[in-house]
Amino acid sequence: MKQLLLAVKIRCLLLALALLLPVGACARGGTAATVAILGDSQTWLGGDKCDGSRGWSKWFALAAKPKSCRSYARSGATWTNVPATTASPQDYSAIVSDQNVIYNQVMRLIAACRGKAQATPSAIIIYAGTNDAWFGRKRPGRFSKTVDQAMRGSAGIASRKPGTCTSLAESIIQDCTILKQHFPKSRLIFVTAMHSRRFSSQDLTRVNDIIDQCARRLGIPVIKLDGNIQVNKTGGQPFTTDGVHTSVAGAKLVGSYVARQFNRIMNQ
Repeated sequence: MKQLLLAVKIRCLLLALALLLPVGACARGGTAATVAILGDSQTWLGGDKCDGSRGWSKWFALAAKPKSCRSYARSGATWTNVPATTASPQDYSAIVSDQNVIYNQVMRLIAACRGKAQATPSAIIIYAGTNDAWFGRKRPGRFSKTVDQAMRGSAGIASRKPGTCTSLAESIIQDCTILKQHFPKSRLIFVTAMHSRRFSSQDLTRVNDIIDQCARRLGIPVIKLDGNIQVNKTGGQPFTTDGVHTSVAGAKLVGSYVARQFNRIMNQ
């Protein structure tokens, strides 16, 4: 009889503890999350399946333990569109090009979900901005509009041709408006670019400031790597191979940090 009473008390205690857990803590975070990642070469290094050791996405997936993790990133991709940018989801380039933009990764993600090749993501992480800072000559309109100007002109932006959104702010707003329309229950999360020895800290700060401002206006949480991750502060070694792209050690550092911040955001 005593053993039976003890068993009942333990079951009641466990039930009480379960009721005290925050709503969504298990439903949204940890292994329950279905994650899609958009971005540039830092993510592309991890491969579409997020299993490449030099990409942060592999170490993120190992640490955050999502139900699934799929990357649509391309090396050379930028947030910023140019006048020649069109909806070309099948275009493939590993360098900066007119069609190698986050907009077309958004289109690929939408197509994959429509075709049942990808489950509707509960979280969409976008880690971009490096090439917007690095290749300003290829994205001459990147700073042509402030975030305020872009927001004031954002009515109907989702249906506009991408070649009409040639500032960094407009491109971000268009991409995220489209994502919110197609995936209203998905959590969007930005990751800002890291410092590099290949382009000026002034350009990086300006790009990341626009990303951060857009995020605040759109209600999107931001994981900031610039200032928080010291990958390129001491010559880059052993965390990068060229002052920009992560080594395995650098990818582990970034991936584990993003995983911690991701779990914190998803459990809020």
